[in-house]
Amino acid sequence: MLVIVIFFYNAEFKVHVLIFMNFFLLWLLLLVPPKLIGKDNSLIDRNPTNTHVVVNHTASFFCPIEGDPTPVVTWKRNGEDLLGDGERIFIWDEGRNLTIAYADVSDTARYTCVATNKAGETDKSFNLEVQGKWRKLFVRMSLLYCTCTLH
Repeated sequence: MLVIVIFFYNAEFKVHVLIFMNFFLLWLLLLVPPKLIGKDNSLIDRNPTNTHVVVNHTASFFCPIEGDPTPVVTWKRNGEDLLGDGERIFIWDEGRNLTIAYADVSDTARYTCVATNKAGETDKSFNLEVQGKWRKLFVRMSLLYCTCTLH
């Protein structure tokens, strides 16, 4: 009995050839590059999604990815690798979710999830703007002041 298994790889498929006692069995496994999935077009659209939160509130981003083999998902902040710190920044659900607790104005940035497997890579970006509470208070006070001076 002679068994030989040969693997051929490229960016799109993997071929297995099994030779067994002069009998050839050939099967093909397609590799599927990562892609964004979901019913919400803002999630699957590759254009950046804009998100606004107020200081000390939570910002959450979801990166719905599928592919075969299962993609590895990493996050970047303004193009630099981002790791969860377990205190304010959490990356969970196999990298598909990013949560920033107690957001600060300094967290304003472009956050990008990058999904990679043997067949390819895709990404999705989110522009986060963290707004300080003082801005809203200033606008309200300005309106009140203007209302008072107009009468």
